[in-house]
Amino acid sequence: MSGRRFLSTAFLVTVLTNSALAASYEVRLNTTALMGHAAGPFWIAFQLTDGSASGNRNNTVVLSQFNFGGGSVIGQATLLGGVSGGTGSQVMFTDSSLINQLTQRFQPGTQLTFRVSFTTNEEADGTPDAFSFSLLDGSGTEIPTQGGENFDVLVSIRLGASNPDRVRAFAGDSGRRPPSGAATIAIPAPVLTAFQLVSSASYMPRPVAPDSIVSAFGGDLSKETAAAAGPPLPTELGGTVVKVRDSAGTVYPANLYFASPDLVNFVMPTGVNGPNTISIGGADAVSVDAAVSRIAPGVFMLSGTLAAAHITRVANGKQTLEDVYQLNGTSIIPKPIAWNAASDELYLILYGTGIRGRSDRSSVKVKIGGVSLPALYAGAQPSSPGLDQVNVGPLSRAALQGKGEVDVILEVEGETANTTTLYFQ
Repeated sequence: MSGRRFLSTAFLVTVLTNSALAASYEVRLNTTALMGHAAGPFWIAFQLTDGSASGNRNNTVVLSQFNFGGGSVIGQATLLGGVSGGTGSQVMFTDSSLINQLTQRFQPGTQLTFRVSFTTNEEADGTPDAFSFSLLDGSGTEIPTQGGENFDVLVSIRLGASNPDRVRAFAGDSGRRPPSGAATIAIPAPVLTAFQLVSSASYMPRPVAPDSIVSAFGGDLSKETAAAAGPPLPTELGGTVVKVRDSAGTVYPANLYFASPDLVNFVMPTGVNGPNTISIGGADAVSVDAAVSRIAPGVFMLSGTLAAAHITRVANGKQTLEDVYQLNGTSIIPKPIAWNAASDELYLILYGTGIRGRSDRSSVKVKIGGVSLPALYAGAQPSSPGLDQVNVGPLSRAALQGKGEVDVILEVEGETANTTTLYFQ
């Protein structure tokens, strides 16, 4: 099995004319080869680092004119430090903190383009502020470029005005900075590792949890494509087995939901914690180190960001279970959630994984359209191994009726899951 997978993805950074800020560049990234790739979902990451570490706000970076070439952003961006705005319009960075960062999950289209404009004020001690752009795979690992040095930052800008090689587009041995006055910088294709391990619900770059459903993306993971017929789950599918070895040398077999050459879904065994080595495959199994933590909350999505959920309606002394989706041809679309009568009580059942390890139910909260509700239940869903559910309610009619699409944000012990959505009529 190959240890790395190479993509013919070309990066171009084209210098534009100066704007009101000191300099402006257009960044173009061909993302065609990323579409549907097993190492996804993918993230773009931008970071402005304050060279003085004092948060003196002497430099500004503005990102604008984002175009995902038929792709789209997924969920909300994560902002840290002096960052405001979003990729739908423009993003502004100021060096008000040591680290000022934006990460955004996205579905690749044919090309990603955006403009970066920035000031070039020097720090008093001569240490320049620095801005960087990276591409992350589904596990949150920076994807390096091809070339002998395999730099994982695709574009780096030093904001000191006197810096002669202010902009660098890392290209391994082929050259780490553009020639003086060059209009275009070509960056080699990135290199993706052949094995990524993420939560099957969130795909977020973080450790996974015991008794949670986990997805392994890669190549040659199985000789066949096979799915479990249902609980109890097998420990072998299509000739593929998953084994987890902890630091003490104990080996735990995992139960499998699905196996294919590019994807294996399994349940992380009970009792596993800390650093582990996971092997997947048959006679030529691939092994990788993986971090396992007590919780790793994630919420499953039916289509796009639509939450995997049910509504329990209590009306006239009776309970009914209702779907939050409907079919439009073969497409899954939101089904509006409505109060049929003023006396109706609605409760939300949210399905996820990596939740049951929480210490106390009071640490589990769900924010729906900005309204935070404590969990009535947060633990295992009884019929499907690894599946968890969180029950909250009653939902606030005054806050949610007529709101349309709203964000649903699950938080467990201060750790936030992926943002999902529901639609209220």
